[in-house]
Amino acid sequence: MRVPAAALSVQRIVRAAPEDIFTAITDPTRHAQMDATGVLRGAPTDEPLREVGQRFVERLAFPAEEERDCPAEVTRFVRGQSLELGSLSSGPQASGWRLRIDLDQLDQLTSRVTLHFWWLDPAAELPDADRRCTSDHLAVILDGIADAVE
Repeated sequence: MRVPAAALSVQRIVRAAPEDIFTAITDPTRHAQMDATGVLRGAPTDEPLREVGQRFVERLAFPAEEERDCPAEVTRFVRGQSLELGSLSSGPQASGWRLRIDLDQLDQLTSRVTLHFWWLDPAAELPDADRRCTSDHLAVILDGIADAVE
């Protein structure tokens, strides 16, 4: 799937090889460390992400809200190059989203990391809590990824 034109996208140069970054981003136990916003609180599973269709759970907590589990699945997996995750939300206020991380090797120890985020139905009426992802939020996540691997 192509990244939609309406997606939020940010990028950063990271001093690490794409394979090292890919190893970190496919480990759900490290996602909270890389999020750096404090929203992700952990993952109840320690199984690395390895293939399209693989399901896992992330634990989230927004300020002034209780923790909740967010089921997700791998929707794109190109080893060392690209990982895309998607929500598995259901119910009347389901807010389907995708988060894609693309890695481009610039030299042996440097990569361009691009994060893309989009809603599957941007016109859907969602609670304010589900509309919190901004370019600034993605930039903080990129900083967390860089801190985790540099």
